[in-house]
Amino acid sequence: MRNVKKLKKVIFLLRYITLSKEICQSLTERLACAGIEVSFVVQEDETRETGDDILWVVDCKEQAAFHDKKVVVYLHEYNSGTDFSGCTYFIEGFEDVGATYFIRIFERFHDIPWVIAKTLRLQIREMAVKDLDAIYELYEHPEHLPFLPPLQENREEEKEYLKRYIQNMYGIFEYGMWLVETTEGEVIGRMGVENTDEEDVLSFGFLIRPDARRKGYALEAGKALLKYLKEEYPYFQIVAFCHPQNVAARSLCDKLGICVKCIN
Repeated sequence: MRNVKKLKKVIFLLRYITLSKEICQSLTERLACAGIEVSFVVQEDETRETGDDILWVVDCKEQAAFHDKKVVVYLHEYNSGTDFSGCTYFIEGFEDVGATYFIRIFERFHDIPWVIAKTLRLQIREMAVKDLDAIYELYEHPEHLPFLPPLQENREEEKEYLKRYIQNMYGIFEYGMWLVETTEGEVIGRMGVENTDEEDVLSFGFLIRPDARRKGYALEAGKALLKYLKEEYPYFQIVAFCHPQNVAARSLCDKLGICVKCIN
């Protein structure tokens, strides 16, 4: 299994406001369930703690800058006019925030692909630049992929495209085309959604490696993916644009209950 960096501690360094004892206790309990330690710091001379397994929550621009703006900024009435340019994550309250929120921000800061869903045999996760070779292997036999556009022949161009995709799709929308891999870490396909011309409609697509087909992987991954999408993005309609002759894709969509729109 891969060695993946994990969030071990969240430190709240708040200069302008003090969280109530109830919120502090609740946060501590919620994050402890995920094995994450929580620390609440008031005096800035106590902020010497370092480590690449820590996530900071701050409310002043000096501390945000000190941590290269890789922080969660707590917005409240006492810092409402502060310029937090360059920071990407903001929060206005902690009442309903769980460990997943902090873990995902930590993973973004450390370029760790988000795990979208897990099943007994599979894991659906975001792509990373290091996956480029595995992605090309999925397209090694174009005769088995008659309805999909090929990757770029120039790998460096495809690599740059992948970097932009990760930054823009995952970074902004937090969804997109993901990888399907076995629990042993073998990439066997891609599956996910893309934006369409309609704001409330996402287009479903998938690819399973030829030698991994007819094992129920696509249906298993599809069910897990749709469950995730319905929980996280209930306002979207999921559709699939399929070529009339793509019988396998249409069959899978029927089993998943996804509306199919035929295209030529």
